[in-house]
Amino acid sequence: MDILGPFPMAKGQVKFLCVGVDYFTKWIEEKPLATMTTQKVQRFIWKNIICRYRIPNSVANFDDGSEELRDYRLSNYLASYGVTIAPHSPPQERPLIN
Repeated sequence: MDILGPFPMAKGQVKFLCVGVDYFTKWIEEKPLATMTTQKVQRFIWKNIICRYRIPNSVANFDDGSEELRDYRLSNYLASYGVTIAPHSPPQERPLIN
């Protein structure tokens, strides 16, 4: 998981991009958003990951500074589905997103 932005305002007033990558298939799911909140990240995970595919075994949090991905509510949300959060890794170890 990663949150990219803020970018210059685009059509629909979107400034952020929430991204999820399946590391086995390299499939990318993304959602442009006008504002970034923990609830919107949860909704992205529910609609774009869980409902379309399945509950993931783990989520690797690659974001360097977004408080939305470090929020305890997101950790609790993922834990309620039995999802573990993989430890943070440095940028050179995550070529799919950078």
